[in-house]
Amino acid sequence: MKPYSEDLRWRVVAAVASGVAREDVAMRFAVSMPTITRWLRLKRETGGLAPTPVPGPPAVKMRALMEALPGRLADRADATLEEQCSWWQEVSGVDVSTATMSRASARLGWTRKKVAEGERAERGCPREVACGCGLRRPRGLGLPR
Repeated sequence: MKPYSEDLRWRVVAAVASGVAREDVAMRFAVSMPTITRWLRLKRETGGLAPTPVPGPPAVKMRALMEALPGRLADRADATLEEQCSWWQEVSGVDVSTATMSRASARLGWTRKKVAEGERAERGCPREVACGCGLRRPRGLGLPR
């Protein structure tokens, strides 16, 4: 979740400083009472209201995964999340959960809808857009259009 803007923070603190009741300020600006208290303490202690950085190291898994995954999904659109996770572990040496793989696929606009067993041999080339081999791509493969 993104932090509230610094402009909103200043408007809330200014409203409280002008004598408006905190409950009214909370309702007017759609923020909680503890948030107002936190911002007033921050202003008192630091003199500013800039949001603090999100704690923890930056996410390193997703950037590389998001770069490599489109090609993998084009080649193996019908692979399960577990198979995609195993592939990524082999390629990069980094373990990712099925939840991480699912989020990455969703961000790329890929669905997890699978092709029925009997239709796999008939489905044509899943890379039609990329390779241009001319094979027909049937509906329902979860491939972007």
